[in-house]
Amino acid sequence: LSLQTFKPESVNVYELGAKTGFKWPIPGTFNFATFYNDFTNQQLLESFAPVGLGSYTSGIVNGGKSKILGAELEATASPVEGLTLDLAYTYLDSKLISQTPTNAPGFNVIYGANPGDPLPYTPKHKGSFSANYTLPLGRSIGNIVLGANYVHTSTAFVTEGSPYGTLPAYGLLNFNVDWNAIAG
Repeated sequence: LSLQTFKPESVNVYELGAKTGFKWPIPGTFNFATFYNDFTNQQLLESFAPVGLGSYTSGIVNGGKSKILGAELEATASPVEGLTLDLAYTYLDSKLISQTPTNAPGFNVIYGANPGDPLPYTPKHKGSFSANYTLPLGRSIGNIVLGANYVHTSTAFVTEGSPYGTLPAYGLLNFNVDWNAIAG
């Protein structure tokens, strides 16, 4: 019985950005960053079909070289006392540049990323908006915060050749109530 192994992945990360804060006319923050990630031996999950009879399986393999180019924006504002608004956006451009051949005796690779494909689970666009309001209550009651959050994620590649190879775009809407420092 042979045990398949894989090499450690490495990444060189380059980032340029700024984090800012302001108090007038509306207090808040504005942050942005651009980045480039250069991967070597990136670890990816591949699916394998047995040669002959047997069960399908999956395992970690080294994916060769890949890159992620991206940008992030975040903004926060408090237009009135107790209300906080948050906005965030991320852009990703990922790509598998080259692939290391997989050596899995007795198995054929059936699902995986191919050179030129985006990296699995890296949607091109993701954005969110949230609003939180702290009710103006006395300390004897505590801090009650009402909030809502909406997140939208664009289509994401998962694996080549599978009927489930792409995750469709989706949005999530959440509401929450937090009660902190209950009764002081």
